[in-house]
Amino acid sequence: MTDRQISVGCAAAYLLWAAVVTLLGFAWLLDSDELGRLGLATSAASATATIRQYFVAQNRLLRNAFELGKDAARGSVTRMH
Repeated sequence: MTDRQISVGCAAAYLLWAAVVTLLGFAWLLDSDELGRLGLATSAASATATIRQYFVAQNRLLRNAFELGKDAARGSVTRMH
């Protein structure tokens, strides 16, 4: 069993996607254009938060690979390209 960290950004992305589903569901049930627009705007925010989380995870993987390479080289590796 492994421990996983859940970042605030990841939790925010999941909450925003839940809000999108809720808003668009109510917009469909109530036939409300205003709720539909709000749901679409929230969808854009959710997509932005999700993409940002992918970049954060990619950066973490790159840094870990750099540290592993630096340890394996036992030389004077000073920066990533």
